[in-house]
Amino acid sequence: MLEDEPTHKVKRIVVNQGQRLSLQTHEKRDEMWYILEGTALVTTGDHNDLLGPSSVVKIPRGVKHRIK
Repeated sequence: MLEDEPTHKVKRIVVNQGQRLSLQTHEKRDEMWYILEGTALVTTGDHNDLLGPSSVVKIPRGVKHRIK
């Protein structure tokens, strides 16, 4: 964990090539993802987007999401 404050948390998550996070949803928080390097296939709701470095993904609470 890089930062853990009452108002926010900052984590660095590395997804290795060919791997993905589980499809998940959060009812009590929004998330923002910043793609720092490589290419990511991001699923939010029913949408899939192929994103590269400097991309920002806003995920509202209650929306299913994952990254590959």
